[in-house]
Amino acid sequence: MTNAALSNALISQVPRILEEAAYVLIEDTNAPLPESYLAVVAELDFSGPRTGVMWLATSAEETQRLAEEMLGQDHVDDSIMGEKALAEVLNIITPWVLDAWWGTNTEYRVGTPLTLFLNLRDTTVWSLPDDQRVILSTVTGATVLCGASLQG
Repeated sequence: MTNAALSNALISQVPRILEEAAYVLIEDTNAPLPESYLAVVAELDFSGPRTGVMWLATSAEETQRLAEEMLGQDHVDDSIMGEKALAEVLNIITPWVLDAWWGTNTEYRVGTPLTLFLNLRDTTVWSLPDDQRVILSTVTGATVLCGASLQG
């Protein structure tokens, strides 16, 4: 249960789930940290062998694309749908990452995802160490950050 194991879990699971569940095509799984922008951030508490928060952040435009892809619609004009789509994607990602990190026989609990708008530079996922997050770039040029802040 090292940070290397967490890093491997993030790298193996987050791009796969984004592509399979949300139809987001990933171009680079080792993208540079982007310039700061107003981001939609989803967070989800978890507890088990370690306690922490899983984070997922991207631009409002990318959350709109998520909602469109997940709903199968050409245009979603509601920013709340984008927020809900990001929260749902995090809800899907978190158990897969935890299973890959801790093993499928480990008991854990996850909370309910919350979303908020923040300057990306002010988010927890921005300041996480590299072995606790993954920075992805999509074929549309968006950046998606996902990581886990750990307590204790």
